[in-house]
Amino acid sequence: MVDATLASCPVTPRTLEAHVGASNSASERLFRGVALRHGGSFHAREDYPASWFPPGHDAEHLIQIELGRPDARTRPSHTE
Repeated sequence: MVDATLASCPVTPRTLEAHVGASNSASERLFRGVALRHGGSFHAREDYPASWFPPGHDAEHLIQIELGRPDARTRPSHTE
């Protein structure tokens, strides 16, 4: 899904950010894979502590991906 969204962008973004629950390992793997496939770096840190939420809610991590190499999805601009 993330790759399809990137593919539909007129220009590939440099950075992606998302908030993910601390125990949501599936989403973390998804974003790590995006970083790997796009030659980028992956960083995660606690952004919203669990104490800010009702009991039973995990902390939220901010995931930041700096996308790397340009690829075929980057479309040149055209002037007429």
